[in-house]
Amino acid sequence: MVEVLAAMIIAAVGILALAPMMVVSIQSNGLADDLTSATMQAQTTLETLKQQDPLPPIPYENTIYDSATRLTRRVAIDNSTSDGAIPLGMNRLSVTVTWTDKGGIGRSIEYSTFRAQ
Repeated sequence: MVEVLAAMIIAAVGILALAPMMVVSIQSNGLADDLTSATMQAQTTLETLKQQDPLPPIPYENTIYDSATRLTRRVAIDNSTSDGAIPLGMNRLSVTVTWTDKGGIGRSIEYSTFRAQ
C-alpha cells in the first residue's frame, strides 16, 4: 500500500510539472494563429498590389482596419524620389500588419517587395 501511495505522489508531481508547459503551449498557439492571419493579410495585399496597373500616385500610403480580424494594415508604395535607398526604375511595395494579442501586447509584421515602374 505504501508503494502505491509513493507511486501516486511521484506521478502527481510529474503531472504538476507539465502544467506550465500546457499554458505556454496554449499561448503559443494563439500567437501562431494571429501571426498566420497577419501573414495571409499581408501576402494577399502584396499580391493584389503587384497585379494592380497602374499603381496609385507615389508616394502612396493607406491604413485599413479590419474589425473582423482585429488587424490594421498599412500599405505604402515608394520609389527612388521618396526614398533614395530604392533602386531607380523600381517601386517598393510595403505592407505592415499590426494587432494586439490576447495578452495586450502590440505585435506587427512587415513584408516588402519591389516592382518595376
